[in-house]
Amino acid sequence: MFYATNRGRFRPADMRLGRLLVDSYALQHLEPYCRSAKELTYHLASLCCGLEHDGNSAIYSALQRSIDGKFTAERPTPPQHLGDLTILHLSEAATEAEYVERTKAWARSVWDAYFDLHSLARDWVRRSMGW
Repeated sequence: MFYATNRGRFRPADMRLGRLLVDSYALQHLEPYCRSAKELTYHLASLCCGLEHDGNSAIYSALQRSIDGKFTAERPTPPQHLGDLTILHLSEAATEAEYVERTKAWARSVWDAYFDLHSLARDWVRRSMGW
């Protein structure tokens, strides 16, 4: 079995994959990672960046800056079902390429589960970037 995190770090080219991992895990483990409006909104917008903007580093940076400090939004209601795939889906990967594909499939599964909140995530990306 291949695990991209077996050394506990990602190469720069893998940082986008790392963000998909972190955001997907957080959005499926609301306690303790997405208790507040700020945490949930950040991880959802970050997952949007990873999937719809190819993990654009400028967007990730803008999201981080926009979420720091005063944040007054109400916490959105997460879906009842948090996706068909979980982190266990990654454990069956035999190669690095398969690990990457399984990570993307898991992230897409989580993103699809949050369909009702896509507009919130996209709006936060736009506002963070000043679009």
